[in-house]
Amino acid sequence: MDEHVVHSVVSAFHDFRNTKADFVLGVEEQVRCLRQEFFSILSLLHNAKLRQLNVREEYAELRDAAYDAEDALQTVAVQIASRKTMNVLERSVGIVSQSMKLYDLRLTIKKIMDRLAVLKGRLQHYTLPKQGEILISLLEKREDQRKINYPKHNVVGLEGDIEKVVNYLVDQQKQQHVVLSIFGMGGVGKTTLAKEIYLDAEVRRHFNCFAWKNISQEYSSKKEIWHDILFSLTDNKKQDIEEITKLTDQQLAEKLYFFLKENKCLVVLDAVWEIRDWQLISEAFPENEMDSKILLTSRNKGVALYASPRAFHHELQCLNEEFSWQLLWNITYMGKSYAGYITEETMEEEAKLMVKHCAGLPLAIIALGRTLATKGSLTDWEMVHKHIKLYLRRGGVNDALALSYYDLPINLRQCFLHLSQFPEDSDINVAKLIRMWVAEGFAERDPTRNNESMEQVAGRMLNELILRGMVSVGQRDDRLKVKTCCMHKVMRDLCFSKAKEENFIDIIDRSHNDHDDFVYIGKVRRLVVNLHGEGCQYTLKSIKMPHLRSLMCFFDVGCKSWILQKPVFENLKLLRVLDLDGAEFPDGKLPKAIGELIHMKFLSLRGAKVWDLPSSLGNLICLQTLDLLIDCEFVHVPNVICKMKNLTHLFLPVNCDDETKLELKILIKLQTLVNFPASKCDVKDLYSLTNLRELSIRRPFLIRDFGEVKERLKATLKHMRYTGWLNRGNLHALSEFKKE
Repeated sequence: MDEHVVHSVVSAFHDFRNTKADFVLGVEEQVRCLRQEFFSILSLLHNAKLRQLNVREEYAELRDAAYDAEDALQTVAVQIASRKTMNVLERSVGIVSQSMKLYDLRLTIKKIMDRLAVLKGRLQHYTLPKQGEILISLLEKREDQRKINYPKHNVVGLEGDIEKVVNYLVDQQKQQHVVLSIFGMGGVGKTTLAKEIYLDAEVRRHFNCFAWKNISQEYSSKKEIWHDILFSLTDNKKQDIEEITKLTDQQLAEKLYFFLKENKCLVVLDAVWEIRDWQLISEAFPENEMDSKILLTSRNKGVALYASPRAFHHELQCLNEEFSWQLLWNITYMGKSYAGYITEETMEEEAKLMVKHCAGLPLAIIALGRTLATKGSLTDWEMVHKHIKLYLRRGGVNDALALSYYDLPINLRQCFLHLSQFPEDSDINVAKLIRMWVAEGFAERDPTRNNESMEQVAGRMLNELILRGMVSVGQRDDRLKVKTCCMHKVMRDLCFSKAKEENFIDIIDRSHNDHDDFVYIGKVRRLVVNLHGEGCQYTLKSIKMPHLRSLMCFFDVGCKSWILQKPVFENLKLLRVLDLDGAEFPDGKLPKAIGELIHMKFLSLRGAKVWDLPSSLGNLICLQTLDLLIDCEFVHVPNVICKMKNLTHLFLPVNCDDETKLELKILIKLQTLVNFPASKCDVKDLYSLTNLRELSIRRPFLIRDFGEVKERLKATLKHMRYTGWLNRGNLHALSEFKKE
């Protein structure tokens, strides 16, 4: 378990307080004590883990208690919110049950507190580690996880990178920038590239003094870092060392500063992972033009941009297929006769298939090559291929990449783990992903950014993962905004293994060899169903998971169909996210039981085969995203969407039936409105939707009626980013409506 589970309890606590119901005051102090107890036990668990004690069972107990607390708090919060929509008579009846709810909540919290007290008593028997022990533990961990590197004589595919950086370093016309950077995802070879540049003959002739300092590998104060750099630059002369040792921090920073100004030095700062690391030491490095240069490497592009926004930044890419094979060859067959070593021609074919799984990441290729070098037969290699993810983990690949994961803030860890739900090699729709993160509660507003929407917060979080090299950009739109994203194969393996380890998700893979109908029972919070098989049909009968928060289903294009039956929705009372794109429903009817999922914040039926939506949809008052882009000839949409006052993104069907009449003017939080049916709604409803950022209007409508409201729309839709109208399936932009 990680901090993100306790973090979710804190979010539930805030939701509970924000209900502002009278009886909340009766349990608020009890809830506050519960929150403090969670953090207290989490601290004890961290101390035990730093001492390398096995506390997996205790973590699981805390996680289960946190989930139970979250369920109890959010259930009450939603029930209170539902009561606000009742009429006077219904509210009067509701008051009778209010005391029952209060009693049940107090009893639940007391039981959880009792469980935590027992757990805390066990943990307090562990002796707290001294600060020195903590630092040693961290140091040993980082040392172990950074052991894998390019072998000295197997630098492959870096020639162009070396030439580019060296040319910039020694170019006399480009001396205005002091700090240069090399960045890229973990394991891509940044340190190896920096070493090759550091030892390059032309670089050695150009500079007079050299220093190399690894920032993340060891725990150092800024004084220690400056000491080490000065020692290296002065060739460790005894008199200089004695003088430097006596300096204060300020004197040391000034001495290093002027030494760099007066000499021609190259200082390499390897593995500067965080902006705060740079802030710690940067005062000793001149910012103005000088002959000395600072070359830093980082997994985080944000660090490079912060250190010197307009300087030279070199992004190191993964190897192409040719260089990947060459590197694997060098590692696997070094010192062996190829003809004498390989006795079966298919071994080479097997190796070429395996290296593709590494997707050009040198760290993974080296680990694979070292494994294959110890195997001498085709049977052995086939076994490695079958379990290649396991062998890469054993080779230390996941441990090395995991450093990036451990450096993430709590909320970013949740976002990273969430990506494990998407199939391998998939292009992930960013807009949809951001809406899911908001629905999951991962996005939290920064108090210093008052005007920032939750979607903007989630967008910043995704951008941070991209800057850290943990997520890659897929496609961009015409405004260069990220449209799709993806994950490197090896990074995705890390993501999936961590998600399973943290009990963050469970995945069901169904193939044509499985029975058509299936029932799933489990305790995990997020479930993914993957359906495979050409021409197969699947029926999802039931999911008995009362604590489930997210259900996503993916199916191959070749699947004939997959059908959901009514009981699926009867055991998912706490569901927040439901993604049923492409599903089929018996008789084309969405079950009425969908209305019982009152916690739901994200519902997508895009491409589903359903044409009759129940009025019980109106119970989903927490919905933020409703995607009804259903691919049917005509769809009946009941006039209950107006009850969803938290709705932010609404995608209506392409074709609504004649009975559909919608009122949307109450949905003042709407930012996205796609397929606004002008013939089924009053166009003047748009006057009230002042937060709209994207709008598409579906014809037919009377041009004179639309012209009448055009000026009003231009005046009221102040946040509009895109507007258009749809006719016969085509979207036409109305440029006069575009605003920023």
